[in-house]
Amino acid sequence: RGELEAEALPQVGAYERFKATSDASEMLECINAGRLPHEVVTAHIPNEPQLWTAAMYQMPIFALLRNLVTLYRHNVFEDHESAQYVRQTLTDPKRIAGSRLFPFRFLAAAQQAAKQNLPAAITQALESAVELAVTNVPVLPGRVLIANDISGSMSAELSEKSDLTAADVAGVLAAALYKRCEQAQIVSFDQSAHPREHLGGRGILEIAKLVSAY
Repeated sequence: RGELEAEALPQVGAYERFKATSDASEMLECINAGRLPHEVVTAHIPNEPQLWTAAMYQMPIFALLRNLVTLYRHNVFEDHESAQYVRQTLTDPKRIAGSRLFPFRFLAAAQQAAKQNLPAAITQALESAVELAVTNVPVLPGRVLIANDISGSMSAELSEKSDLTAADVAGVLAAALYKRCEQAQIVSFDQSAHPREHLGGRGILEIAKLVSAY
């Protein structure tokens, strides 16, 4: 209502300047100075890698996962430092734990990254993040039976934009629980029960692939 000058709040002031300009250099200054969140800038910035790079540094991990392909299309990963930032973020145990994301989120991103031909190092970092995200899965005490559905209906993809199926998600969560619980047994089921044996010592992705098979 005109009661507060925009300059009184640096972030508000930076956002007002950002909206009022079409100059890429000034946009970059506003993003960095105001630490403007990606939600308010990505819809307005042109195809300038430096602007998308600046927006990337303001993204929490979930937003980063959802925007990896977009960042790639805007040539952000041609800069070694930017690509290294993404790899380090996705392989940082503290950052992954702080995200509280379950492993299947990183698996979905890894599949999409491979499909869109993102740099192999980023896809590998996403696969590492799947393993690290096991710590975000709760530990169930005592003897635990994990039953994942592999019936025909589970072959449906989660969305039009994802190659991940419901069986994939169930398999990853089953694998993560198996790794977290001291006494666990996985039994996959469709019309019959399929006990899964000899899973010890395997990684999340390998276990998930084995228990998701029909």
